[in-house]
Amino acid sequence: MGKTIGLTTYSICVRDVAHKQYELNDIYGRTLIEYLKTIGEEELNKYVDDPIKENLFSINSVEEKNIFDNEKPQYDIIHFRIKTGDYGEESEIVEKTSCAVTHVKGDSEADVMPFVFSVAVPCGKYSFGVILLQSYVRNGIVSIVKAKLNEYIKQIDENLRIVMQPILPKHFINQYINNGVLKSIRLIRYDIPEELTEALKINAGVDRTVEERIFRNPIGFIANKKDDLLKVISGEKSYDEVIEIEDFEFDDLKLEFKMGRRNKIISMKNIDALVINEDITENVLIESGHPTFESMCKVIEEDAHSYLVAMGYLEE
Repeated sequence: MGKTIGLTTYSICVRDVAHKQYELNDIYGRTLIEYLKTIGEEELNKYVDDPIKENLFSINSVEEKNIFDNEKPQYDIIHFRIKTGDYGEESEIVEKTSCAVTHVKGDSEADVMPFVFSVAVPCGKYSFGVILLQSYVRNGIVSIVKAKLNEYIKQIDENLRIVMQPILPKHFINQYINNGVLKSIRLIRYDIPEELTEALKINAGVDRTVEERIFRNPIGFIANKKDDLLKVISGEKSYDEVIEIEDFEFDDLKLEFKMGRRNKIISMKNIDALVINEDITENVLIESGHPTFESMCKVIEEDAHSYLVAMGYLEE
């Protein structure tokens, strides 16, 4: 079974230190997409070392597209394929069949992986666009991409910065609750009790260790808990009041919905700062364990359109 390929979407805007927000199609006379394309092409196939974060980063592909509907311009989008990975730790590379060590990766070598991310900006006088970022099960690029985009935007003006925020409107969540199929309920706890860490012989207090209880195909949950979920969305009820399980205090409630061909995971914890993680594994073409650039771009463009519609920038 291969890795799960995910897609996470945020809004994106450009502000300065005085909190002035810029139109993305007029930043000192040029568009954000134009700036990113210029910098991306200049940095193509150059690895950049960040010795503080012990990370290598490279841009391998840049593609800009102008999206039209009946000859009417809708939005501009730029796709990047990058490679990034961390170094700083020695590890052994083992061949799975023979179980033989084929290589010892030194602490100055990075295991780089390819990722795709894209920025879409609606045509017209808008100060918000969307940024969509690929992830794997345990690997994401949100932090490194945000840091790189801020490096790039400061080349225009040292006072500028990139701001990425959750974007999904609450009526979108209503759509999933009313029309989607609930595939799983996920209860997540970050503070693992001492008796469990001792029983599992794992280090206590490690931020990356989480406990997760998953209930698959929870038939009847939406029908029986719909009113509670709607109250969470409206702010009348807390997420941890929807489900109560003895001896299990959870820190997040995530609902996995299927609507159409896609699965989307919604965290109910911070509904006003909602980020949706979408499983797109079955919608992309996998080669050598990674999605192809072309198939990722196709899926991203479909999602970019739907999010720009939800934000009120495009018509359905």
